[in-house]
Amino acid sequence: MLEELRSGAADVTSLLALTPERLAAGLATEKLGAFELRAFVRGNGSVANLGDLTGTTVGVVRGSFAVSGARLIPFARLVEFDTTDDLILPLLTGEIDGVVSAHNGFLRRLRMAEVENQIVALEPPLVTSPYGFVVAAENEPLRTVLNAAIYSSISPEYLAEVEQIWFGRSRTLWDNVLVRWGLLISAVMLAAILVLGYWFFHYRKRSAELSRDRASDQLLIGALDEVAAAIVIYDDNLKAIHWNHGFELIFPSMVPALKKGATMRQMIVQSYVDGTIQNDLSDVEILEKVDLFIEDMRRGRAEVRTVRTQDGRVFQARDVKLGARHFASLRVDVSQLQKQQDTIAHQAVSLEAANEDLRTFSSITAHDLKAPLFSLLNLIEFMAEDMEAAGISLPPEIEDNWSQMERLSHRMMQLVQDLLVYSTTQSESHRSEMIEPSPRLQEVLDLA
Repeated sequence: MLEELRSGAADVTSLLALTPERLAAGLATEKLGAFELRAFVRGNGSVANLGDLTGTTVGVVRGSFAVSGARLIPFARLVEFDTTDDLILPLLTGEIDGVVSAHNGFLRRLRMAEVENQIVALEPPLVTSPYGFVVAAENEPLRTVLNAAIYSSISPEYLAEVEQIWFGRSRTLWDNVLVRWGLLISAVMLAAILVLGYWFFHYRKRSAELSRDRASDQLLIGALDEVAAAIVIYDDNLKAIHWNHGFELIFPSMVPALKKGATMRQMIVQSYVDGTIQNDLSDVEILEKVDLFIEDMRRGRAEVRTVRTQDGRVFQARDVKLGARHFASLRVDVSQLQKQQDTIAHQAVSLEAANEDLRTFSSITAHDLKAPLFSLLNLIEFMAEDMEAAGISLPPEIEDNWSQMERLSHRMMQLVQDLLVYSTTQSESHRSEMIEPSPRLQEVLDLA
């Protein structure tokens, strides 16, 4: 209709919801009424308000504007059907928890199926959109004439009468049901049998899929409850709407605040103020820190931070954005891992101290051995000079032993010097040294 209006083929549309896009396409007349998109549930079910529909299964007509309205229900699982009539029986049998549809249109189908008293519409409407005519943008005189006709001829009473003619009216005590009951009972029973037969064959596969999906959801929820983690889901206003069993086990003192609808800011501030989380911050510093957390989270900058509780537990904390309208706080218990890391750090300090003691001992030992060895080498040299001056010559066997003693003394001095170098140098700074094995092997044989 809007394309016809823009092209000049039409001067005015039929009744349309006056959305911003349509108002931009032409001139709107005075509002004649409003379309309402509502959620419908079973009258004897457990759903009493829109909040109870959170996380439930909701039916919609495929491709209708009800799809966008149903997405306003948090965590709702949408099941699409081909026609409005297809929504009624699954709702009555409990295959789906609710239906989102145009108010008057769905009521008309319920009245025709004579099940209006078994299904109720929830307040308030999910979407309310005024409706009227849209006139070509350049045709202001036509809009003036239409508005004049609306003012002079269209009254609320007239609109109510037209609405009743088209959509029907709700049953009242003045309706003579008994008179029509006998005539309709056979037709109703036949229709019920046909509808049930149609439902059995048409929805059998869909029911199996819904059962599998629900079972999978329960398994996922059960798995999250078994994880040593506390998880809280918040809406766009950061108000808590769901938390797992792990949160109730880990932070039982904070559950009452969640049940009262506490916000994420209130929950984090409470954990710092009441001492649940170890900190040495003032009240002002706590508020500033929490506000910074929330600002970073809304901008998608969620950093993992480590927090410690007063009872000695350690948690990795993260506050993240989930999609466009929800947020989550996650607290994962890493106490055992942190304890292991602390033990490793303590052992590293102890090992470094032991290594330092070993280097100190090596240095002292090298210094203590160096002086007597140095004296021994000098003594051997003095004795050799004295025997040469006195003209004393040693037998060959003693000469060999003398030379061996001199070599061993020099080797001992080299070992002491190496030990002294080791005691004053870090092991990681040592450089590799290339050696030839053959001379070393001969030295080993000589020692043997």
